[in-house]
Amino acid sequence: MNRKNINKKIVIPDDTYLEEISFIFNQNNDSCDSDKDGQNLVIKTTDGGVGPYLVLETVRWAINFEELEWFFDVIKNIRILGVKYGKKG
Repeated sequence: MNRKNINKKIVIPDDTYLEEISFIFNQNNDSCDSDKDGQNLVIKTTDGGVGPYLVLETVRWAINFEELEWFFDVIKNIRILGVKYGKKG
């Protein structure tokens, strides 16, 4: 497994908020997938006014059990950004 470290410090001014955070991941298709274009996964936050929530969009995304910890760390970091910098009101 060769995953890039995406932990970077992000500083956003107090009078600014993130309306949406979006990440698009792409990987080669797995051995059971007949699609030749690979697999895409979109993870984003959105806020309908009550607070941020996660949206996952994909047709197919295969992940090994060994990669689950990395995957959940990515989601936790996205959640932290959405909660910390989402709409205040």
